[in-house]
Amino acid sequence: MEFIYNYDELKKRILNKYVKLTNFSNDLGISQPTLSKRLNNKSDFSFNEIVRTVELLEIDVNDIHDCFFTTKQAV
Repeated sequence: MEFIYNYDELKKRILNKYVKLTNFSNDLGISQPTLSKRLNNKSDFSFNEIVRTVELLEIDVNDIHDCFFTTKQAV
């Protein structure tokens, strides 16, 4: 079973702090097209990318699930 993740909360936090996805992808150390693939469920975030995102956006441990693991639907 493959999951489709809802990254709306994550996108909101990125844009709130960085204004543009490109600014965030540079700090995260990945290209903007790679970030776009992650946010559009075309590829998965690595563990290290999740950890770095939590650090960069100062995401509280209680909010990690909402940002990375909320599903839209099961396929």
